[in-house]
Amino acid sequence: MSERHTIPHDSWASEYDILFNESFGMFLQQLTELTVETITSLKPTPANVLDVGAGTGRLSIPLAEIGYSVTAVDPSEGMLGQLVQRLPGKVSTFVSPIENFVINQQFHIAVCVFTVSSYWLSERQLQASLQVIYDHLVPGGSLIIDRTNEAAFADTVVETEFVRREARVMPLGDSRYQFTEDSEVTDHLGSRMVTDAFEIRYWTEKEMLTAADAVGFSTVEDLSDRFVGSGASFYRFIKTD
Repeated sequence: MSERHTIPHDSWASEYDILFNESFGMFLQQLTELTVETITSLKPTPANVLDVGAGTGRLSIPLAEIGYSVTAVDPSEGMLGQLVQRLPGKVSTFVSPIENFVINQQFHIAVCVFTVSSYWLSERQLQASLQVIYDHLVPGGSLIIDRTNEAAFADTVVETEFVRREARVMPLGDSRYQFTEDSEVTDHLGSRMVTDAFEIRYWTEKEMLTAADAVGFSTVEDLSDRFVGSGASFYRFIKTD
């Protein structure tokens, strides 16, 4: 039976990257590179970037390496710890849900991708999260955000030389799903079991756009055509004042 943890992924942060890399391979790397290219096309360096749900630094690290001043926010201390190990001293990190994040700094770009919005479980949390992002953007600043498509709420079962992965997604009703991880990682340190269970949520486009409009964002651009095959719809919102 999978063990429930308060913070998704926190207990297996050191195994997170190998599980996802083995599950999605080059496609995940291509998606990362495409997201970085999109950011650089909107706002070249130097610029301040807020990485919402930064995790182990899949975006924060390459952005910092090419000259952005990056602030990474994530509720998992373990995940951010992996980021710091990989690029010490180059990214500011804050352990916090984004709806509780407060800093006396504003950002030219915020990015919230790789299913992060699916971890916001209520309309209150969706709007509060978008409000905090809006408040921390400079006037005219942009948010790049994705919304996981309903068809992407599906199981991932993978077996390679290094991982045996079973990530199950079970519908609970009312747009909510139970995510259960029951996997095994094998490397030079030996074999380790990875278990986790938490809820995620599907947001319709209307729900996402309505919440963004309520906090003051304008929908500037539907970026989904750039990310075909990602299992998500991508948007660019802009702070209007």
